[in-house]
Amino acid sequence: MTARYLAGVARQPIELKGMLKGYLLNPVAVTALTEEYELFAITRDPLLWDELFESMRALQATWFAGDLPRPHNEGKVLLLPRADRRSMTVASALRQAGVPDLGSYLQLQLHRQAGYPVGPIMAGCHG
Repeated sequence: MTARYLAGVARQPIELKGMLKGYLLNPVAVTALTEEYELFAITRDPLLWDELFESMRALQATWFAGDLPRPHNEGKVLLLPRADRRSMTVASALRQAGVPDLGSYLQLQLHRQAGYPVGPIMAGCHG
């Protein structure tokens, strides 16, 4: 991808060779996760993270944070259980502040991938 981009910027044709791999989200896993949790993509910025952590602690909200996969590993995912009223207060504040809703993004990706062709190797891997 980088080579293709640089070739485009330089306006030079380039022949790319190699294996292109594609991955699909597991619809059952994404649906189960988004039904139980609100998911947000948050920054690793220590100042913002500390402020968010202190706010959640003051509210006594239940939450879990984990690393996002490459190439988004500069951020974290914040999971807030839907069954916890205090966590939903945090979710509402994050949504109002414009923090990216990772759950909605994953659901959108599921809808987009529904039209993608699946080869025999991947046929049993997406739900």
